[in-house]
Amino acid sequence: MVATANPVVEAETTAGTNDSFATREMLPAGTTHVLGSLVIGADLEASDYQFSGQLAPDEADFYTIPNLPPNQPFYAWTDNSNSGIDTVMGTFNGDQLLQVDDDGAPVGNGLASAVGGTVNPDGTIRIGVSGFPDFSFDGMADPPPSFPGDPLPSSNFTPQGGDYSVYLQLGTSSPMDIDVETADYTFAETLIPGNVDVITLDDLPAGESFVVWIDNSDSGVDTMLGWFDATGDMVDFNDDGSPLGNGLGSILVGEVADDGSLEFRVTLFPDFDFTGEYTGRMPEMPSFEPRPHGVAGEYDLYVKLGIDSLPGDVDFYTFPGLQPGSEFVAEVTLANFDPMLGWFDDQGQLITVDDDGGEGVYPRLVGTVPSSGQVTLAVTSFADFEFDGSHQAVSDYVLRFDAPTR
Repeated sequence: MVATANPVVEAETTAGTNDSFATREMLPAGTTHVLGSLVIGADLEASDYQFSGQLAPDEADFYTIPNLPPNQPFYAWTDNSNSGIDTVMGTFNGDQLLQVDDDGAPVGNGLASAVGGTVNPDGTIRIGVSGFPDFSFDGMADPPPSFPGDPLPSSNFTPQGGDYSVYLQLGTSSPMDIDVETADYTFAETLIPGNVDVITLDDLPAGESFVVWIDNSDSGVDTMLGWFDATGDMVDFNDDGSPLGNGLGSILVGEVADDGSLEFRVTLFPDFDFTGEYTGRMPEMPSFEPRPHGVAGEYDLYVKLGIDSLPGDVDFYTFPGLQPGSEFVAEVTLANFDPMLGWFDDQGQLITVDDDGGEGVYPRLVGTVPSSGQVTLAVTSFADFEFDGSHQAVSDYVLRFDAPTR
């Protein structure tokens, strides 16, 4: 018979431990939905060092940890849960900046930072914490330095479009304060490949602070959001900063222009030029006016020795009691990250993997139930093609499974 709706919540006893084929979770027969969660793959409570800081709007804070074994790996992160401030973090060897991060922390509101590295040859770890966009750690706003990032798609890449919503909230510059229910402006749009959507607002209070963000929950579309002035020059842009959706929506913070106008453009990644062409070419950003970074608030800094990145979580599930030879369909239907789905045979060998075969960035697999009458699937995040936790996504998800049962 065909299984009826039977949602199963990933067991608390296996969440974070069903991360291999050997430790897979055996689901009840007839399960059609799994409400799962990718969790942090390390115990963040067991940090080796903790500092509490109060960031001033025109300063950067520095911390030095001495007397450590040279070349030992470490991982450091800020937690901005109490203030919601947008931190930037860097590692240093003396005065030389080694690595910088803006929004990579696994805790906080999405604007906290995290870096990994190794202890300096002199046995020290030196960390700087400042406010966005102070990437030079001198208390002043400046453009980000050039550090290697994820590889961009090929030049003939065409992204998938989809529905999205844009929200604008006036009177705040903190993403912690935004609320779709109290947003001043809301726009429901559909982004088509090759097109760039333009949103223009007039008669706004000059100098008023604002937050504009995208919710891509309906489609998972990978957006880019640009802010342009009255002459058509780009003021700022963002790719994946939105706290809503699957992690691929965008967000910007700023102040209304002197003429009371705002213009935003929405396009698909990687259209950095906002032309509807997906070249992956980074835009030339306007120079920053010399000014303090302006971020003020409290934060906590944690340092954990022995690791230089957080191991990611992978969830393995076995669906038993199925009709051999019948077709099954498996897909992730909701997630706040870019999920991937793998199908494994009864010996734990990977049969196939899918990334974006479903709606938007969601994966979908179709296959034939083997003679054993069970199917083993694994959920991870892009780009963990080996299903070994090589990612840092932390989020809930819904896995749907459909197949005839015995």
